[in-house]
Amino acid sequence: MPTVTPDTLRTQIAKGSLAPIYALIGRDEAAKAALIATLVDTVEPELRAFNVDRLYGSDPGVKIGTVMDAARTLPWMAPRRVVVVMQAEKLLISRSDEEASGGLEDLERYLAEPVPSTVLVFVAADLDKRLNLTKVVYRTATVVDCGGMAEIGEVEAWVKSRAAQAGIAFDPAAIRAFLVRTGGEVSRVRTDLDRLLLFASASGRVTAADVGEIIGGAGVTDIWALNRALERSATGEALRELALLLDEGAVPYMVLGQIRSYVERSMPASKLATATEALMRTDLAMKTSGGDPRVLLERLVVELSGSPAR
Repeated sequence: MPTVTPDTLRTQIAKGSLAPIYALIGRDEAAKAALIATLVDTVEPELRAFNVDRLYGSDPGVKIGTVMDAARTLPWMAPRRVVVVMQAEKLLISRSDEEASGGLEDLERYLAEPVPSTVLVFVAADLDKRLNLTKVVYRTATVVDCGGMAEIGEVEAWVKSRAAQAGIAFDPAAIRAFLVRTGGEVSRVRTDLDRLLLFASASGRVTAADVGEIIGGAGVTDIWALNRALERSATGEALRELALLLDEGAVPYMVLGQIRSYVERSMPASKLATATEALMRTDLAMKTSGGDPRVLLERLVVELSGSPAR
């Protein structure tokens, strides 16, 4: 199947013309989190408990058959179900010849005739195209490229290209200041660049002074400090790092996506179910104006770091 961009998927969602199978592939965790949230939003909030499944490939109890059962379940009082398979790369690795053979056959059968009322979403940083199960997914799914930007040089080239498209030039000192203040983090680069280009649209040039005025002081260069504090169950440190992120202008929902990446990648299996429930509860509250986003994130950080949330 062809590879599409995140914008193409958002257009499909807006038009209601969803494909039955998607594969969100790439290292841009913020982009993937935003797309998953938009797909989940196609299900009415009060019906999501019955019609949205989020499975994890790292969970030993999750097999190909588990995913297929969820995908074949008909929606309850809704036009569609959404089944999201996080860490799909771990699920699609053959755990044994017998299991791989059975899983491949079951997956091939489903992908050949997917349930029209289900949107099945595989989410992975990367998939090994040499594996048989992965080949089946690439052959039948709509692949969404969420590659993101890896090297700082790549980020700089992308910023210059976007500015050139808008007819705006960056002073050399300005682009260095911009990269320092955003830390090169994909979601923040995009958000802050849009604001900066809008500000500079009259003059046609971005200066270092413009960067300081629009983005503020020195940014959080170590954007993953919050996740590392959560890994150590250092509640106080985690709350400080969260405050730094938000005070520097980080978008609350993007911070939630960053915390989600910690849960999906590093949370011990014994705590994963509870942590996932806390994430989904916070996600729903933020989407439905269920409280101040900062307070909701602070409560989530306290809960994930091991302290009882008040």
